[in-house]
Amino acid sequence: MSDKREQLISDLRKIQDNQYQVTDEETPWEYIPLMLDHIGDTDPEFRDDLIYNTFYEWIEVKECFNEEQLRCMLSTLIDEKHLF
Repeated sequence: MSDKREQLISDLRKIQDNQYQVTDEETPWEYIPLMLDHIGDTDPEFRDDLIYNTFYEWIEVKECFNEEQLRCMLSTLIDEKHLF
């Protein structure tokens, strides 16, 4: 496993333990590229419990992102590296 992947797992666990809040020095948006890179991971705990649940909390519950950021995420999700 890569160091970036392991670091993201650790970071997302801490974020979830902190009720989906990031530190004062960070923003949720900083995690989005890494989460999108691993959204298709075969580890169900990492993919479903950490990435999907964090996306849900940040998008639906906390509304952390503006329309432009949401469109950017959607564009990435439907590109050739991801869904298509």
